[in-house]
Amino acid sequence: MPRRFLPALVALLTCACGGRAQHGGNGPIRVLPVAANIWLLTGEGGNMVLAVGDDATLLVDAGYAREAPALAAAIRTLTPRPVRYLLDTHWHADHTGGNAALAAAGAVIVAQDNTRRRLAVEQVTRGQHFPPPPPAARPGIGFRDALTFHLGGSDAVVSWAGPAHTDGDVIVFWKRANVIHTGDLTCYYAYPYFDEDSGADIAGMVAAVDRIVALTDEHTRIIGGHGPLATRADLLEYRDMLKGIVQGVSTQLAAGRSVAQIIASRPTAPYDARWARPGTMPPDTLVALIYRSLRAHSRS
Repeated sequence: MPRRFLPALVALLTCACGGRAQHGGNGPIRVLPVAANIWLLTGEGGNMVLAVGDDATLLVDAGYAREAPALAAAIRTLTPRPVRYLLDTHWHADHTGGNAALAAAGAVIVAQDNTRRRLAVEQVTRGQHFPPPPPAARPGIGFRDALTFHLGGSDAVVSWAGPAHTDGDVIVFWKRANVIHTGDLTCYYAYPYFDEDSGADIAGMVAAVDRIVALTDEHTRIIGGHGPLATRADLLEYRDMLKGIVQGVSTQLAAGRSVAQIIASRPTAPYDARWARPGTMPPDTLVALIYRSLRAHSRS
């Protein structure tokens, strides 16, 4: 990859959409009801979901560490029950930074096996070093393919997406409520980012989005890793964009064109007006990432 892309990538590591979450600052956590006993919690880091069942309370993702006091205060306004389970959708710090505070309050941390392994050791992504959190802040329970949180009235089915945004992404589906949390597999306000140093795979990301589409109908409420609530129509628009760009890069890669030639052809052009946003994933960087991922597949 040309060296000019590296500084931009370093700045994109902790957000699916290649920029900061839309709700910046260190202020209070915003609370949005999504369904009965399910709330979207938004702050500076990734989107979090609180589900309160008859038997237990589940929190999906924990934001940045510095948001922990505001997160705890927001949860207290919704339920007097402590968080029993905390699920990490993947290892990035804007989704797992609050793990320590939740664990200290008694939460059991759960994650896909690859996320659990990554949180146990230092991660190096594009030359940036991310030390592991303290042992108590790491997932104590891991799983490979799927598990279900039986909460009583708000049961959540969790499935591994396979290598996609990282190698440990999961999809969380509250079937009864018709609510899905996709983590950083989806983004609705900018081009997505996938972390190739964390086992990401663009073909896997497309496949994961197809799986999410198959779970939805016109009434499904979809929560991405960042940004606002989305609908199935938003999801389909995102999928079409992703597939269109991947196909454009793939066709040119198969024809033997170099990454510089493919970037110069602007395969994102039909989508830039909608998806290219200042301060988020640059189109040329996205094309370079897709090229690298597809080339790795072609060599395997």
